[in-house]
Amino acid sequence: MALRDEAKAVLPVLKAAAMQMAGEEGVTDVLGRRFALYPQPERTDAEWAAWWSDYFETLGGVPWSALEAAMAAYVRDPSSEFMPKPGRLLELARNTPNKAVRAYDRASKAVAYAQQAAALPAPSERREPTAEERAAVMNMLGRYKSTMAQRDLDAPKTPSMPSIAGKADERGVTPAMRELLARQRAQDERR
Repeated sequence: MALRDEAKAVLPVLKAAAMQMAGEEGVTDVLGRRFALYPQPERTDAEWAAWWSDYFETLGGVPWSALEAAMAAYVRDPSSEFMPKPGRLLELARNTPNKAVRAYDRASKAVAYAQQAAALPAPSERREPTAEERAAVMNMLGRYKSTMAQRDLDAPKTPSMPSIAGKADERGVTPAMRELLARQRAQDERR
């Protein structure tokens, strides 16, 4: 009960963390921390502004946690030699699971489960079925069994096929197998 209440209390905080958009601050933070790993060339202020504007425009509306998870996934890729392009990061942000969303999902599922469990009657409050209820269930079971038996009777019967294999000789080859091998050799010789 206390854990459910605690999880319910932190749900808004977890949701806010999962949904917080990166904006310029998040993009700068996530990419800037990787400049040591992916060194950037010398640029003028105008070139830097143009470089950052593409990232801000493409990734500013992505949740910060998704952008961080995307960048971490890109860093783990052994073929990553250069800073990823904005489109690549956007794709990774959409497809890479992240901790903040996972925490929110788990907490919300735990709260929902606890609420459903609380709505169920306690085992001591459950009652034994009445004789009429038992009879109704047995009647339904009987109808089901007779319906299934009728379906088995109505199903078309496939005739069993006699074996054409024949008896195997001392080498373990049947006459049918010899015929098959002869047909295959004839086809191979025609090719």
